[in-house]
Amino acid sequence: MPNVRVDGWDFGPGQLLSPGEVADMFRVGPATVARWADEGRLSCVRTLGGIRRFSREQIEHFMNNPDSLAPTAPHAGPSGLDGETS
Repeated sequence: MPNVRVDGWDFGPGQLLSPGEVADMFRVGPATVARWADEGRLSCVRTLGGIRRFSREQIEHFMNNPDSLAPTAPHAGPSGLDGETS
């Protein structure tokens, strides 16, 4: 089976993590992980039942580079404040 890549991250077999596993790795609650996904900070795929799954490759990257876990919302303007400029 070929690797499945989403937003550049490997979501193939053996690479999927549950929200609870990601929460344990970052020592936060599952609701925080869901919020990060909603904000575009983490890429995810959903199972047929609607449960999020995260790429082990992506999570390990962010564990090693915590500053790169920044929002990537498309509506952020040049100042990074939702389109507001100074």
